Amino acid sequence: MGDGNIALFKYIRCRNCGKFFTVKEVIEKIYCSEECSRRYGCCITCGKYFILDRKPYTQFCSSECAKAFNKDFKGEKNMKLVFIGPPGTGKGTMAKKISDNYRIPHISTGDLFRAEIDNDSDLGKQVKAILDSGDLVPDDITVEIVKRRFTGPDVKRGFILDGFPRTITQAEQLKSFCELHKVINFHLSDDVILERLAGRRVCRNCGTNYHVKFMPPRESGKCDKCGGELYIREDDRPEAIKKRLKKYRKESERLIEFYKKEGLLINLDASPHPDVMLKKLIKVIEEN
Repeated sequence: MGDGNIALFKYIRCRNCGKFFTVKEVIEKIYCSEECSRRYGCCITCGKYFILDRKPYTQFCSSECAKAFNKDFKGEKNMKLVFIGPPGTGKGTMAKKISDNYRIPHISTGDLFRAEIDNDSDLGKQVKAILDSGDLVPDDITVEIVKRRFTGPDVKRGFILDGFPRTITQAEQLKSFCELHKVINFHLSDDVILERLAGRRVCRNCGTNYHVKFMPPRESGKCDKCGGELYIREDDRPEAIKKRLKKYRKESERLIEFYKKEGLLINLDASPHPDVMLKKLIKVIEEN
């Protein structure tokens, strides 16, 4: 096969807008941008891609697939989980792995906000205006968006809440319409978190993540994939990390105590290797 034919396989057409873009070793990528990717969903029953079209929360392409997915779930215990913990503990990574393992949705308030904004709903317009002004989304709006997400058919098996609740008010309102299974508190010392986050580097060109200690690039300061410059995000600078951790510790103290009194809190050491931590996490989740 000649070089001309090889070059053809370096590009792919975006499933949404039709634009051709460079694959850059990401073989499974089918969108040219994050904006285009938000227009499509992948059915978790049949694997078919479908246009979300004002249905930002569904994971099924049809009611038939939703029924088929939940058919064998009757009588099983719902796995309704909340993951809490400071940045750098790996709870987002663990949420994705548990979501894939048990086929339950990983629900992030950040993703819900973006979905409402992209969907141009009334709530989405309110959220956009609030975020654009630099303020935090109020508890009542956040809770309402989460409640709407719970109407989706994919939550019948359970779910993982990540980033919600953040306040006692949110926790109390969540309790009023949802009975949780367990709350996993990912705990890690500030020194280890600082080492993990301060060592992160991001490619300016393709966005690939590296770590100077745990996942360094082949050549210092240069991306392995595209040769782009690696830089430190402002959020990953030591001063910013310490500020975020101080704020988190202050805000989470009452929330942790709340779930401890509810008998739902389970502390998980987030210092081991991810594979080890995943095994421990699965064990505590499945214990009665």
